[in-house]
Amino acid sequence: MSTLVAKTKGSMQFEDSLVVCRLASGSDFILLCKVLNAVTGWNFSVETAMTTGKRIVNLLKVFNLRQGIYAEMDGPSERYGSSPSEGPAKGKSILVSWKEMLRNYYLNMGWDAESGKPLPETLKNLGLEHLIGRIW
Repeated sequence: MSTLVAKTKGSMQFEDSLVVCRLASGSDFILLCKVLNAVTGWNFSVETAMTTGKRIVNLLKVFNLRQGIYAEMDGPSERYGSSPSEGPAKGKSILVSWKEMLRNYYLNMGWDAESGKPLPETLKNLGLEHLIGRIW
């Protein structure tokens, strides 16, 4: 699950930056890029849109780190982490696997597995090298 989230994070942030409802767009990312290009006259490829979304995710992460939101705070709320009292997931909690899931997410995002900081290489690849000294 954390791998899937990490791989789609760029598209999700790009879509959010356009203020488009995922339900209305049908989550058709290729169509979304075509519509954006038709409306603006730009030439955004799917790859460019994904890179833009990944830049947004990493900018948000650096901002949060600078504001004191560290890996220890990257956890579910008490309610989300609690065990349901009924239904098919009764007595099961996500917290059992949380640390492993978070570590996997960080690695798939190109972030340090323990601190959650975007790795210098990740920031460089996204053209955000000017942020490296701010968090490392």
